Amino acid sequence: MAPCSPRIPSPTWLLGMTDDELAAFEAHIIAVCAEHRGRHWRDFDYRACVTVESKKLKYFIKFDIPRTLWPEFSTQSYIYDCAKSLCNGPRVPQALHYFENQGKAYLVMEHIWLRDESPPDLVEKTAEALNWLSEVPPPSEDLIGPIGGGLIHHRFFKDNRAPLAFSSVGALERYMNKGRKLLPGLATEVKPIVITNDPLIFTQSDMHVSNFGVDQCGNMVLFDFGDIGRLPLSFAKYTMGSHGNGSFIARVANLLRWPNLDNSNMFSMASVSSYLWMKANPALGLDEDGWPQSKKVKPQT
Repeated sequence: MAPCSPRIPSPTWLLGMTDDELAAFEAHIIAVCAEHRGRHWRDFDYRACVTVESKKLKYFIKFDIPRTLWPEFSTQSYIYDCAKSLCNGPRVPQALHYFENQGKAYLVMEHIWLRDESPPDLVEKTAEALNWLSEVPPPSEDLIGPIGGGLIHHRFFKDNRAPLAFSSVGALERYMNKGRKLLPGLATEVKPIVITNDPLIFTQSDMHVSNFGVDQCGNMVLFDFGDIGRLPLSFAKYTMGSHGNGSFIARVANLLRWPNLDNSNMFSMASVSSYLWMKANPALGLDEDGWPQSKKVKPQT
């Protein structure tokens, strides 16, 4: 695969609107999202997303803080471009517009109509989509996490989100092993975690079945790019592990063609993850390079 880079045309062109129409559309989106948040934020498993219509077209809107939504917009735009240019990938909703207002961010994307019932080959289609995603070339070789910067989303971390925007795989490895050393009475039994030799792949860290669908033409569709990022293979394997043999995730995992990797990190990652979820401050006193925050001179790596 040849590297590809996101090309984001102006929102007025993508949406077919004048500047005045776009301003009115943004104001409408802000109002709809505010009303939705006011009515539903106490709901169990609340999701900050709505659908809106303009000029007889429906759009899917996500809203969040800029630090969360900008990386999602950047990642989705990049993967969309790769899927279009390589002509062999799953369907990706096109991110049409991103804007901010008073500390809040809004992402406008195309609305894709899905089949009412999941097809019998959804597991196979999902595995093929993940295999394709794992082979997407990065915009830069040192990229880790989402495109555009930001925090890694993964269930290894407390609240499914890294406490730091790690600068490198080495920084992430140092953080993980700091957690291992803090395990009460178990550090000697838990092997050091080594991920610096892992292949880096794009992967979906939230394997809920709702993040995969099939459109009315039979095309596989990927959703939720807030949980897609470029991670060491051990993290992708960790996502797919610890599920019953008959589960959706386990059935997909059996069909993946990811690079071979032993499972030596899995037990250590599970032990450290359990510890991190109990910590009030899961940053462990480290900075984004994986070194103690008080250290003035960092060791050479």
